[in-house]
Amino acid sequence: MRNTPFNQLTYTVIDTETTGYSPKYAKMVEIAAVKIYPDYQIDYNDTFSALINPEIDIPYNAYKIHRISNEMVQDKPLIHEVLPSFLSFASKSIVVGHNINFDMRFIEYEAACCLLELPFSCSIDTLKIAKKAVPGLPAYKLDNLINYFNINISLPENDRHRALFDAVNTAIVLTECFKILEKQGICNISHL
Repeated sequence: MRNTPFNQLTYTVIDTETTGYSPKYAKMVEIAAVKIYPDYQIDYNDTFSALINPEIDIPYNAYKIHRISNEMVQDKPLIHEVLPSFLSFASKSIVVGHNINFDMRFIEYEAACCLLELPFSCSIDTLKIAKKAVPGLPAYKLDNLINYFNINISLPENDRHRALFDAVNTAIVLTECFKILEKQGICNISHL
């Protein structure tokens, strides 16, 4: 896999929304993912998206970011009900995210609590990939990269900082960065 060209691999691009920064004290309130198939085919119909009841109140500071309210999640499934389906969706692929370590800390923590094994062989951080592909940008937040690549797609959850919207935009950022890197002779994970 490490020597397979970027455009021959399958990726699952993920994003989570949470009540805070540490999985020991905070909980996921949303998780979403979209698939990228070989030749950079993003399948907008092959997605996973779920709101999650965190069983704690969503702090106002977290709500201000993702706009997910306590009312929106009060009747939603708990993480142990959602996580197995998410892991099944993401299996047999490379997991990708923007600042992926944040999302993976929550997923790993909850998977351990649920006694679930993670089916991912490796992960890719689009934050790091973007810095390599387009050096010199003033910032590498997802918003900046959406603007840089002039991404403008319409989704039902068309809100920045909702998990599916962010996952789909991150998928587009990844494919654009890979195309740039390929022109520089960087064609597989081992070259990163």
